[in-house]
Amino acid sequence: MGNKKRTVFVKNHESGSKKGLSPVIATLLLVAIVVILALIIFLWLKSFVPEVVEKNGEDISLVCERVQFTPVYESGRLEISNDGNIPIQNMKVKVIDEDGSSIEKDLATENAGTWGEFGLGKTRVFSDDVNWIDDTTKQIVLTPVLRGTTETGYQDKACDERQYGHELDV
Repeated sequence: MGNKKRTVFVKNHESGSKKGLSPVIATLLLVAIVVILALIIFLWLKSFVPEVVEKNGEDISLVCERVQFTPVYESGRLEISNDGNIPIQNMKVKVIDEDGSSIEKDLATENAGTWGEFGLGKTRVFSDDVNWIDDTTKQIVLTPVLRGTTETGYQDKACDERQYGHELDV
């Protein structure tokens, strides 16, 4: 057969340098890079999925359907009675002025002394003067906020205002 030239790579022993990586080390590096990339992609995709908030083992959005409360506003005094079996952690208050502008407040912050640290428990009543509602206020919308649990601990979640908000004309 013909003369074929063969190229032979020889390690330079005099200088002690190596010309490449061993196949085992190269494979380990490749596997490590793939694992790191998979972890980065997983964490990135996880940020798009909302964390589920549960109350008593049930999605908190479904628990909002069973919240029952009666709000009454009269002469600068707001009274809210929890008529159901679901504790209300906080109450989101949307204050709508005559010009249509609105601001949102929450009772746990605005009336911290009387609202209570643990919210409005079953069959409990909140009653207090609300000096942040003035003559320009046309309407207030009260929406319950429930405390649920997630994988990382407790989290408060407001119920949907359109479905569960109570409107009061002032």
